[in-house]
Amino acid sequence: MMLPATPSKNKITYMKTPPMLCLLLTSALATTPSAPAAVVNVFFGGVVDFLASDTTDFTEGDFIEGAFSYETTTIPNGSTGEYEDTIIGLTVGIFSPIPGEPGSFFRTEVISDEGGNIFVNEDEISFFFGPEPGQLGDNFNLTLARGSDPGVAPLGFASDLQTASDILVDETENGFVLNLFGSDTVFGTIDNGFTDGNLGFVPDSFDASVIPEPCSLTLLGLGGLARIFRRKR
Repeated sequence: MMLPATPSKNKITYMKTPPMLCLLLTSALATTPSAPAAVVNVFFGGVVDFLASDTTDFTEGDFIEGAFSYETTTIPNGSTGEYEDTIIGLTVGIFSPIPGEPGSFFRTEVISDEGGNIFVNEDEISFFFGPEPGQLGDNFNLTLARGSDPGVAPLGFASDLQTASDILVDETENGFVLNLFGSDTVFGTIDNGFTDGNLGFVPDSFDASVIPEPCSLTLLGLGGLARIFRRKR
Protein backbone atom coordinates (compact mmCIF):
# COMPACT_ATOMS: atom_id res chain seq x y z
CA MET A 1 0.00 0.00 0.00
CA MET A 2 1.40 3.35 -1.06
CA LEU A 3 0.85 6.29 1.26
CA PRO A 4 -0.51 9.55 -0.16
CA ALA A 5 2.02 11.76 -1.93
CA THR A 6 1.83 14.37 0.83
CA PRO A 7 4.89 13.56 2.95
CA SER A 8 5.10 13.96 6.70
CA LYS A 9 7.77 16.29 8.05
CA ASN A 10 9.23 16.63 11.50
CA LYS A 11 12.17 18.48 13.04
CA ILE A 12 15.24 16.69 14.39
CA THR A 13 17.93 18.43 16.41
CA TYR A 14 21.46 17.07 16.55
CA MET A 15 22.50 15.76 19.96
CA LYS A 16 26.15 16.15 20.96
CA THR A 17 26.48 12.91 22.95
CA PRO A 18 24.27 10.03 21.81
CA PRO A 19 26.39 7.02 22.92
CA MET A 20 23.34 4.90 23.74
CA LEU A 21 22.04 5.50 20.22
CA CYS A 22 25.20 4.01 18.75
CA LEU A 23 24.94 0.99 21.04
CA LEU A 24 21.30 0.41 20.09
CA LEU A 25 22.06 0.71 16.39
CA THR A 26 25.02 -1.67 16.63
CA SER A 27 22.94 -4.19 18.55
CA ALA A 28 20.03 -3.96 16.12
CA LEU A 29 22.29 -4.63 13.14
CA ALA A 30 23.96 -7.63 14.75
CA THR A 31 24.23 -10.62 12.43
CA THR A 32 24.08 -14.37 12.86
CA PRO A 33 26.88 -15.61 10.58
CA SER A 34 26.35 -19.31 11.33
CA ALA A 35 22.74 -19.30 10.07
CA PRO A 36 21.66 -19.01 6.42
CA ALA A 37 19.99 -15.72 5.60
CA ALA A 38 16.20 -16.20 5.69
CA VAL A 39 15.23 -12.62 6.51
CA VAL A 40 17.71 -9.83 5.80
CA ASN A 41 17.53 -6.30 7.13
CA VAL A 42 18.95 -3.53 4.94
CA PHE A 43 19.86 -0.06 6.13
CA PHE A 44 21.13 2.43 3.53
CA GLY A 45 22.05 6.07 3.21
CA GLY A 46 22.80 8.45 0.38
CA VAL A 47 23.05 12.03 -0.84
CA VAL A 48 20.63 13.75 -3.22
CA ASP A 49 22.49 14.59 -6.43
CA PHE A 50 19.67 15.26 -8.91
CA LEU A 51 16.31 17.06 -8.83
CA ALA A 52 14.13 17.05 -11.92
CA SER A 53 11.83 19.74 -10.54
CA ASP A 54 12.71 23.09 -8.98
CA THR A 55 9.37 23.12 -7.13
CA THR A 56 10.40 20.43 -4.66
CA ASP A 57 11.19 21.24 -1.03
CA PHE A 58 14.49 19.37 -1.31
CA THR A 59 17.91 20.45 -2.54
CA GLU A 60 21.00 18.72 -3.86
CA GLY A 61 23.13 17.68 -0.90
CA ASP A 62 20.21 16.68 1.33
CA PHE A 63 20.79 13.20 2.67
CA ILE A 64 18.61 10.13 2.62
CA GLU A 65 18.13 7.31 5.11
CA GLY A 66 16.15 4.19 4.35
CA ALA A 67 15.48 0.72 5.70
CA PHE A 68 13.66 -2.41 4.61
CA SER A 69 13.61 -6.14 5.17
CA TYR A 70 13.27 -8.97 2.68
CA GLU A 71 12.91 -12.74 2.56
CA THR A 72 15.57 -14.72 0.72
CA THR A 73 13.45 -17.88 0.45
CA THR A 74 11.15 -16.39 -2.20
CA ILE A 75 10.97 -18.39 -5.45
CA PRO A 76 12.02 -16.36 -8.53
CA ASN A 77 9.60 -15.62 -11.34
CA GLY A 78 10.82 -18.13 -13.92
CA SER A 79 14.28 -17.38 -15.32
CA THR A 80 13.90 -13.58 -15.29
CA GLY A 81 15.85 -13.11 -12.06
CA GLU A 82 12.93 -11.19 -10.53
CA TYR A 83 11.71 -12.06 -7.04
CA GLU A 84 8.21 -10.65 -6.68
CA ASP A 85 6.69 -9.43 -3.40
CA THR A 86 9.95 -10.29 -1.63
CA ILE A 87 10.49 -7.04 0.26
CA ILE A 88 8.53 -6.82 3.48
CA GLY A 89 8.50 -3.05 3.92
CA LEU A 90 10.32 0.17 3.08
CA THR A 91 10.63 3.51 4.84
CA VAL A 92 12.68 6.37 3.38
CA GLY A 93 13.31 9.78 4.89
CA ILE A 94 15.05 12.86 3.50
CA PHE A 95 16.99 15.12 5.90
CA SER A 96 17.21 18.82 5.02
CA PRO A 97 19.26 21.34 7.07
CA ILE A 98 17.17 24.13 8.63
CA PRO A 99 18.62 27.53 7.60
CA GLY A 100 19.92 29.51 10.56
CA GLU A 101 19.70 26.55 12.93
CA PRO A 102 23.02 24.67 12.87
CA GLY A 103 22.60 21.03 13.81
CA SER A 104 18.85 21.00 13.12
CA PHE A 105 17.17 19.18 10.26
CA PHE A 106 13.75 18.59 8.80
CA ARG A 107 13.14 14.89 8.31
CA THR A 108 10.53 14.28 5.63
CA GLU A 109 9.14 10.77 5.31
CA VAL A 110 8.66 10.34 1.58
CA ILE A 111 7.93 6.63 1.32
CA SER A 112 6.28 3.98 3.45
CA ASP A 113 5.42 0.91 1.42
CA GLU A 114 4.53 -2.64 2.39
CA GLY A 115 5.95 -4.57 -0.56
CA GLY A 116 8.44 -4.64 -3.38
CA ASN A 117 10.46 -6.75 -5.78
CA ILE A 118 14.12 -7.67 -6.12
CA PHE A 119 16.00 -8.31 -9.37
CA VAL A 120 19.24 -10.31 -9.31
CA ASN A 121 21.67 -11.31 -12.01
CA GLU A 122 25.32 -12.34 -11.95
CA ASP A 123 26.61 -8.81 -11.35
CA GLU A 124 23.66 -6.73 -10.14
CA ILE A 125 20.97 -6.53 -7.49
CA SER A 126 18.10 -4.02 -7.60
CA PHE A 127 15.40 -3.28 -5.04
CA PHE A 128 12.24 -1.89 -6.61
CA PHE A 129 8.89 -0.53 -5.39
CA GLY A 130 6.04 0.67 -7.56
CA PRO A 131 4.77 -0.13 -11.05
CA GLU A 132 6.74 -2.24 -13.49
CA PRO A 133 9.71 -0.48 -15.17
CA GLY A 134 8.45 1.88 -17.87
CA GLN A 135 5.03 2.24 -16.24
CA LEU A 136 3.81 5.54 -14.79
CA GLY A 137 3.35 5.89 -11.04
CA ASP A 138 5.17 6.48 -7.78
CA ASN A 139 8.24 4.29 -7.48
CA PHE A 140 11.56 3.78 -5.76
CA ASN A 141 14.68 2.02 -6.99
CA LEU A 142 18.03 1.18 -5.42
CA THR A 143 20.50 -0.52 -7.77
CA LEU A 144 23.94 -1.96 -6.97
CA ALA A 145 25.81 -3.19 -10.05
CA ARG A 146 29.35 -4.15 -10.95
CA GLY A 147 29.62 -1.88 -13.98
CA SER A 148 32.82 -1.67 -15.99
CA ASP A 149 35.24 -0.08 -13.52
CA PRO A 150 38.76 -1.52 -13.89
CA GLY A 151 39.71 -3.74 -11.00
CA VAL A 152 36.15 -4.53 -9.90
CA ALA A 153 35.89 -8.30 -9.63
CA PRO A 154 32.85 -10.31 -10.75
CA LEU A 155 30.27 -10.30 -7.99
CA GLY A 156 29.39 -13.98 -8.22
CA PHE A 157 25.71 -13.49 -7.32
CA ALA A 158 24.85 -16.46 -9.61
CA SER A 159 21.50 -14.78 -10.34
CA ASP A 160 20.38 -16.18 -6.99
CA LEU A 161 18.95 -14.09 -4.15
CA GLN A 162 20.25 -16.34 -1.38
CA THR A 163 23.79 -16.30 -2.81
CA ALA A 164 23.70 -12.51 -3.31
CA SER A 165 22.37 -12.00 0.23
CA ASP A 166 25.10 -14.12 1.79
CA ILE A 167 27.74 -12.06 -0.03
CA LEU A 168 26.16 -8.75 1.03
CA VAL A 169 25.92 -9.87 4.67
CA ASP A 170 29.53 -11.10 4.68
CA GLU A 171 30.79 -7.85 3.14
CA THR A 172 28.79 -5.81 5.65
CA GLU A 173 30.73 -7.55 8.41
CA ASN A 174 33.96 -6.69 6.59
CA GLY A 175 32.86 -3.09 5.97
CA PHE A 176 33.36 -3.24 2.19
CA VAL A 177 29.88 -3.55 0.66
CA LEU A 178 29.92 -0.58 -1.73
CA ASN A 179 33.51 -1.37 -2.75
CA LEU A 180 32.13 -4.42 -4.56
CA PHE A 181 30.43 -2.23 -7.15
CA GLY A 182 31.33 0.28 -9.83
CA SER A 183 31.47 3.97 -8.95
CA ASP A 184 28.91 4.92 -11.63
CA THR A 185 26.59 1.92 -11.27
CA VAL A 186 25.39 2.42 -7.70
CA PHE A 187 22.38 4.72 -7.69
CA GLY A 188 18.88 5.32 -6.41
CA THR A 189 15.78 7.12 -7.63
CA ILE A 190 12.54 8.32 -6.07
CA ASP A 191 10.00 9.27 -8.72
CA ASN A 192 6.80 11.25 -9.17
CA GLY A 193 4.39 12.04 -6.33
CA PHE A 194 6.72 11.25 -3.45
CA THR A 195 8.91 14.26 -4.18
CA ASP A 196 6.84 16.38 -6.60
CA GLY A 197 9.14 15.19 -9.36
CA ASN A 198 12.07 12.86 -9.94
CA LEU A 199 14.88 12.73 -7.42
CA GLY A 200 18.18 10.88 -7.75
CA PHE A 201 20.61 9.98 -5.01
CA VAL A 202 24.04 8.40 -4.69
CA PRO A 203 24.21 5.69 -2.00
CA ASP A 204 27.12 6.13 0.41
CA SER A 205 26.27 3.33 2.85
CA PHE A 206 24.63 -0.08 2.60
CA ASP A 207 24.41 -2.58 5.45
CA ALA A 208 22.79 -6.01 5.24
CA SER A 209 22.32 -8.21 8.29
CA VAL A 210 20.50 -11.41 9.13
CA ILE A 211 17.74 -10.78 11.66
CA PRO A 212 15.31 -13.07 13.46
CA GLU A 213 12.32 -11.01 12.31
CA PRO A 214 11.78 -7.87 10.20
CA CYS A 215 12.48 -4.80 12.36
CA SER A 216 13.89 -2.42 9.77
CA LEU A 217 11.32 0.33 10.25
CA THR A 218 12.44 0.88 13.84
CA LEU A 219 16.01 1.52 12.67
CA LEU A 220 15.29 4.45 10.39
CA GLY A 221 15.04 7.13 13.10
CA LEU A 222 18.11 5.73 14.86
CA GLY A 223 20.07 5.70 11.64
CA GLY A 224 19.15 9.26 10.76
CA LEU A 225 20.42 10.59 14.06
CA ALA A 226 23.54 8.43 13.82
CA ARG A 227 24.29 9.90 10.38
CA ILE A 228 23.83 13.43 11.73
CA PHE A 229 26.22 12.58 14.57
CA ARG A 230 28.84 11.21 12.15
CA ARG A 231 28.64 14.30 9.93
CA LYS A 232 29.04 16.69 12.87
CA ARG A 233 32.18 14.99 14.21
